[in-house]
Amino acid sequence: MGQRSRLPFNALRVFEAVAAALSFSAAATQLSVTPAAVSTQIKALERYLGQPLLRRRGRKVELTEEGATLYEAVRRGLDHIYGAVRVLNDRHLGGSLTLTLLPSLMHKWLVQRLPEFHRQHPDIQLNIQCDRRLIDFQRNDVHAGIRYGLGQWPSLTSEKLFDEWLIPVAAPALIARLGKPRLLAELERWPLLHSASEPWRVWFDAAGHEMEQLPAGPSYDDSAFLLMAAELGQGAALARWSLVAGDLAAGRLVALGPNAARERFSYYFVSPPAYWDTPKVTALGRFLRRAAQDFPPPP
Repeated sequence: MGQRSRLPFNALRVFEAVAAALSFSAAATQLSVTPAAVSTQIKALERYLGQPLLRRRGRKVELTEEGATLYEAVRRGLDHIYGAVRVLNDRHLGGSLTLTLLPSLMHKWLVQRLPEFHRQHPDIQLNIQCDRRLIDFQRNDVHAGIRYGLGQWPSLTSEKLFDEWLIPVAAPALIARLGKPRLLAELERWPLLHSASEPWRVWFDAAGHEMEQLPAGPSYDDSAFLLMAAELGQGAALARWSLVAGDLAAGRLVALGPNAARERFSYYFVSPPAYWDTPKVTALGRFLRRAAQDFPPPP
């Protein structure tokens, strides 16, 4: 305990801020102190360790080899401390809960279900973060997420919500103009809308129809925009069932045949183990499980 009590914790926190930004002024702004105060703390830490941690080249700052080693250790330690503090603050049902998920799933599936969650849990402030990138839960103040994949993410606990299917759809006006295809081969003369996450070839292969060359057409990197283009009659789209079920039920889009191809990915509810059993995350997980159970697969 005596050795720990002599550690310059404040100087280590200042060093972590400088090493992360590689800037004295940026670290000073982050810590709400002056650059001179930051410089004093760094010098004190270097005297304590008896070796240089940073090289100053004009306005640029570089880590020495010893500085890089210390930075990784301090960064990991502070991450663990911040994580423990967040968990302790979240050991009650009410308060703030941050959920991350794909923008398309939020727009086409979750948003219509949120009023019921708010009705059941008015004491939980649910904050939604929509991002196609995988969020680093350790570095961000995020409690839970819905992820699309195989259910295996390091350092996360996961539980499958529902499977996914691919189904071809088009706007009623486009079908009236071109005629609903009776055979798969007839789709070859249709304008097709493309997406890397909903590849037409997967669906044609699952349906047992070989195509040497897919018809050309615009490609979208967001599934919700893909469906918007289909609604506008710009072409047939291969849609994920979770995203298009509401449009089909409302008649905005029509399925082009009975074939639905099972996707290898599914949707999972995920959370860091430290948060998994907290009352707020448990309540959200229970709500999402019920919503998933009430969401039927394609007919």
